[in-house]
Amino acid sequence: MLTAGSVVALAREALIDTVEDAYRWSDAVLYRFAFDARRQLNSARPCTLYNGVTLIRYDYPDVRDGVGVKGEFEGHDLILDERWRECLAAYVCYRALAIDSSDTANMNLAGAHLARFKELSQL
Repeated sequence: MLTAGSVVALAREALIDTVEDAYRWSDAVLYRFAFDARRQLNSARPCTLYNGVTLIRYDYPDVRDGVGVKGEFEGHDLILDERWRECLAAYVCYRALAIDSSDTANMNLAGAHLARFKELSQL
C-alpha cells in the first residue's frame, strides 16, 4: 500500500526539508502536490487507473491549510503499488521547487525532478 505520507516523506528527504519545526514547505502544500502527482501519473500511465481489470474509483481529498493536515492525510492510501513512490515524490519535488521560479537554481532542480517523474512514469 502506497500512502501519501510515504510519498511526502521521500520528497522531504530529497528537498532537504526534514526539520519538523522549520519546514520550508507546509504539510498542506506537499500533500496537495502528492495528490496532484497521483492525477499526473494517471494521465501519463492510464494503467494506474485499474486494479487488474477493475477501474479504481479514486476520490481526491481537498487539502486545506491548518493544523492536523499531516495526521489527516499521512496514512491516506493512494491505491497504487509501492513502485510508484519515487515517481510521485519526484513530481512533488518539482512542484515545490517551481514555487521559487525566480531562483534559477531552483528552476533547474525543478526541471530535473520533472524529467525524473516523466522517466519513472514510463517504466
